[in-house]
Amino acid sequence: MERDDSPGRLLHEVRWEAISSVPSELSSSTSDANSLFILFADSALGGDSYLEYLLSKQPNLKHARIVRDDERVSASSQGVHIAINPIGVENYRGALRNILAHFDSRTAETADKGKEAPKEELSTIEQVGLVRTPKLRIVFAWPLDATGDMDAATFLSCGTLLQLTQALIAEGLTANADLVVLTRGAVTVTSGKGNPTTDDWLSQSLAPCAQATVHGFAAVASSELPDLKITVIDLDPANAVTIDPSIVAPLLFAEGLQEDRLAVRGSGVFAPRVVKLGHPREQADAEKEKTPEGEKGSEKEEQGVARAVVITGGFGGIGMELCRWLGDREKDLRVYLVGRHPPQEPLTWLASVFEKDVGEEFKVEEGGYRHQSNLYYFLGADISNSKDVEKLFESITEG
Repeated sequence: MERDDSPGRLLHEVRWEAISSVPSELSSSTSDANSLFILFADSALGGDSYLEYLLSKQPNLKHARIVRDDERVSASSQGVHIAINPIGVENYRGALRNILAHFDSRTAETADKGKEAPKEELSTIEQVGLVRTPKLRIVFAWPLDATGDMDAATFLSCGTLLQLTQALIAEGLTANADLVVLTRGAVTVTSGKGNPTTDDWLSQSLAPCAQATVHGFAAVASSELPDLKITVIDLDPANAVTIDPSIVAPLLFAEGLQEDRLAVRGSGVFAPRVVKLGHPREQADAEKEKTPEGEKGSEKEEQGVARAVVITGGFGGIGMELCRWLGDREKDLRVYLVGRHPPQEPLTWLASVFEKDVGEEFKVEEGGYRHQSNLYYFLGADISNSKDVEKLFESITEG
């Protein structure tokens, strides 16, 4: 097998690309008779209008609505509304049991005796279509309500989702559930060719930071619970008032959709793709070729532009590999290596990265260490600590 020495063999990026394999409308034939739709959404999120839209498209949809700490609890032959305290796994387990019991007329007595349901009960079961455990289509929209301080917003976004997941596990429902979680502005849909940019949502609220934890949780839960399908849909931050059911609803009932992360921006739907990151110099050369001759800056001006690269986790194996990769291919860089424990002998460490002996090739210069035309700086910082991050960037900008 040939060794791949191409510039992009190591570095990759996540790029959000538009996809077309999603339905644009919700039809009345999308859901089957043995499915049960459960919506975790308060009225402030447009939950009422959302259900109205779904029922206008699917009049026979069996559904349940769960809200937080609200005294409004009602039920009908087709739908049930339940209010729960969001703190406590048992509350979620109780809600799931009540919902299933509402749609299943088989009594505990009949089940315990192992007898078949009487004819009069069987007709009721056939009426609601639940002669076995239904397929649960759960839409979890509580993260959209995340406000206030970071701890409270994170609990509402991810803490409640964790408890719902634990309840599904405890009730043995993971194999019967499709879980869709809604966030808003929690991911950045990269700008570039064919990709729209997001509004500066982060500057307006801490909510996206709290909701971003949902994406990490979903990735871990999916690997640990392969029988539970979890899809995270990030809504457009430009529409921060309600859920747009006409765009989101078709995604919830899309059959055969293999994506586990989606982002809605405008009327488009995007999914993440891991692609090789092109060589920086090759990209720069490509951009120069596109620039009209009259608009090109002088060579002197281009040389005067300081280029810097910050590598967090710079002293581990991946950091060393990135450092070597840049050093072999780039010139006139300032490389800032950041980690909790910088090496005690930076020159020796740097020489080992490039597999050379410490000698005239490595020099102390400008508060850093020079190898060929690049300068390397070793900075100690914990990037999970906001004060360390502030000091880090002060050091970089001052340098």
